[in-house]
Amino acid sequence: ASTISKFSKRPYIVFTTAYKEHAAQAFELEAFDYILKPYDEKRIAAMLSRLESAFKRDHTETTLPDRKLESHLNNPQLLQLRELPSQASNRINLKKNDKIIVTDANDIYYAIAREKVTLVYTQEEEYTMPLSITEFDALLPENLFFRCHRSYTVNLTKIREIVPWFNQTYMLRLKDLSEEIPVSRSKVKAFRQIMHL
Repeated sequence: ASTISKFSKRPYIVFTTAYKEHAAQAFELEAFDYILKPYDEKRIAAMLSRLESAFKRDHTETTLPDRKLESHLNNPQLLQLRELPSQASNRINLKKNDKIIVTDANDIYYAIAREKVTLVYTQEEEYTMPLSITEFDALLPENLFFRCHRSYTVNLTKIREIVPWFNQTYMLRLKDLSEEIPVSRSKVKAFRQIMHL
């Protein structure tokens, strides 16, 4: 991956592995996705949908579509996976007042566990999801979000300031919000690798 990421025409790299510890290296290589085993069809379908969108976006003005990739993306079995109704590219269905709000994952700043539900925060809204934070975390793009604490998941692109805290941990301050998000001791090493600290 390190070698082929240097090609003049950079390929899309998707890691599929059972090892979380390589995520930081994949992040540095600007991998398209990092999928942890065990995974399910919905996770693969979501990745394929985002891959197809990225490919079309990146090749619309510069080159004709690569026929080989196009034939793979149009494989009937893969098309069937991509057509699963809940798998719109990078979209998360959030719930508020009995309504389902289709939200771009990047608009989510953080999520916090509260008993049997997960509270999800965007810049302006709070949503209550009837899922554990582990279940909700599995719906999020792995390249954007980091489970920084057993009760918190944070959008890495929304971090404004990393404040050293007690016991060599950190407190995260986010853009546009006053909430501070803790990084637990068990997550500090992985967080430092991802953020190049």
